[in-house]
Parts: sequence; C-alpha cells; structure tokens
Amino acid sequence: MVHLRKTIYLVMVSSVDFEEACHKLLKCKIREGQEMEVCTMVLECCMQERTYLPYYGHIGQRFCALFELY
Repeated sequence: MVHLRKTIYLVMVSSVDFEEACHKLLKCKIREGQEMEVCTMVLECCMQERTYLPYYGHIGQRFCALFELY
C-alpha cells in the first residue's frame, strides 16, 4: 500500500498539468479495491498546500466524470 501511495504522489507532483496526471494515473496498475487510495491521495496532497490549487480539484473532477459510481 505504501508503494502505491508513493507512486500516486510522485505522479501528481511530477506531472505538468492535471490531464497528464490523470493519464499517468490511469496507466498505473491499480488493482480492484485500491481505487479509493487515489481519492485519498488527491485529498491529502491538496491538504498539504498552503492555498487551494485548482490542479487537485481538476484531477478529482476528471476521475468523477470518468468513473461515475452510484
């Protein structure tokens, strides 16, 4: 689990924009049941910033649009 969290964090921090980050995260080997970890990491990264960055909001919005859950 630690390896997955580290991978998600590094993808988000190293990406140029939110579209690249989403594309890279979709290519990661995230097993069924670990999808929630992406949401958790987006929130945790957003909380670590001093001010709100729309970057993390766009990532969350993109994943919500891609994977509508009931």
